[in-house]
Amino acid sequence: LEVIQLNIASLLTLTKLFGEDMVARNEGKILHLGSEAGKTPVPYLAVYAATKAFVVSFSTALANELKDTGVTVTVLLPGATDTDFFHKANMEESVTYKEKKLDSPEMVAQKGYEALMSGETRVITGQARKNVAMAAVMPDETSAKQIRKSMEPSELNENEGRQYSEHEPSRKERESIRHAAGDQSSDYPSGDANNLSRNYGNRSSDDTPRDYPGRNRDDPSPDPASGNETF
Repeated sequence: LEVIQLNIASLLTLTKLFGEDMVARNEGKILHLGSEAGKTPVPYLAVYAATKAFVVSFSTALANELKDTGVTVTVLLPGATDTDFFHKANMEESVTYKEKKLDSPEMVAQKGYEALMSGETRVITGQARKNVAMAAVMPDETSAKQIRKSMEPSELNENEGRQYSEHEPSRKERESIRHAAGDQSSDYPSGDANNLSRNYGNRSSDDTPRDYPGRNRDDPSPDPASGNETF
């Protein structure tokens, strides 16, 4: 249930808290983080994709409700991005992570900021543009069948394909998680994230590990309802 709390309950709460003040002064900009996953079913990330579908729908509706005010609402829909997301979601052995090109976090953030400042309702970045366009014309069942192939474990061995993020802050985050919870853990132990961020935030790039062991290949497919699917 943690992913629902993060992507839905927290987003709603923060939007209400800040949005009411913005509407009262008739000025403000809100950016919500959606995903290309919010436009199609995603096997093995079923709960995560469903929460992002909520974000896309809620953001679009709220933007329309506020169109006659000075407050804008923008939803950002990135595709697969080179962050620690795949490790947190227990998907580091997936075809997408091991074999596919990933968008850079810097590009996604820049596009999101530009859309926010220009008052756009929606921005789809990088490779997500093609995927969202295809999902719009394909039946959900067909989309799910196609996406499942990318979410299944790669046939590459442990030493082949992508092993870790090329994004330095994401590599440092993964290192701190490993120190706190062990190699096979997907996320920080409860309550440890803030302390570890301080402990490892100033480490040099030379301290960054060069490999990150993935999930045991004898394990079953990832649980679609995993609470560790966070972005």
